[in-house]
Amino acid sequence: MKIKSYSIYSFPVRAKTDWLILELISENKTTGYSEITMSNYEERASLISNIKNCMINLSGIELKNDLQVKMILEDGKENTLANNTSISGVRSACSDIFSKLQELPMNIYLNKNMNKKKSDSVELYANINRSLLPNDEGPVDRSPSSFLMMAKRAKEAGFKNLKCAPFDGFDQEVYENKKFINLGLEK
Repeated sequence: MKIKSYSIYSFPVRAKTDWLILELISENKTTGYSEITMSNYEERASLISNIKNCMINLSGIELKNDLQVKMILEDGKENTLANNTSISGVRSACSDIFSKLQELPMNIYLNKNMNKKKSDSVELYANINRSLLPNDEGPVDRSPSSFLMMAKRAKEAGFKNLKCAPFDGFDQEVYENKKFINLGLEK
């Protein structure tokens, strides 16, 4: 599979939150998609630049599998949030194409490539962090009690797994002086 083109789309979710979607199109017109958002919006330009560099690195190469894509993209790259997020997103979109080319649902494709037993489903998780980001009315309470309340609501809705991202949403000063660690752990 060779990648013919790519696009990055942004669409608003709530307040200042938007999601970046990466679309890859192969030479045979198979499309692959990945959500490639970073919570640190200050690094948005760096993320997009890294995505573009990933696409340059994959340009013109006959891609055969996920491992090859991983090795090409990780070769000599710095271990930064923007780099890692871009690599993960591009790899996910490539996996989407590979699964479609093999005419396999993603859960079957992933299980096959990880030598796991067949699964007919992919378990979902509740991302309670997203519900605690600022909304159109402004900031939302992100206290430990708010995280607990949202976790209870998710459990009542039937979710077994939760994602809470307790280290997101602090001012830059809180990150620089490392206070975010204890504050996040409280959540």
